[in-house]
Amino acid sequence: MSLAELKKQAEALPAQERLELAAYLAELEEQSEAGFRQAVDHRMQAMDHGAKVSQEQFEAEHSRRGKK
Repeated sequence: MSLAELKKQAEALPAQERLELAAYLAELEEQSEAGFRQAVDHRMQAMDHGAKVSQEQFEAEHSRRGKK
């Protein structure tokens, strides 16, 4: 189903169902952001405990991954 089809179907919903759909979509976004924030928090804690790399190590890893 395309985005255009979804939009058309959403327009046809009664107001209450559109509100419920909007709340559902907002919840999905929050869950996605929460997972990202959790991953960043984990990495920041690791860095706080000494898990760091030098600029040279970072650049080498970045170059290595870019060649895949």
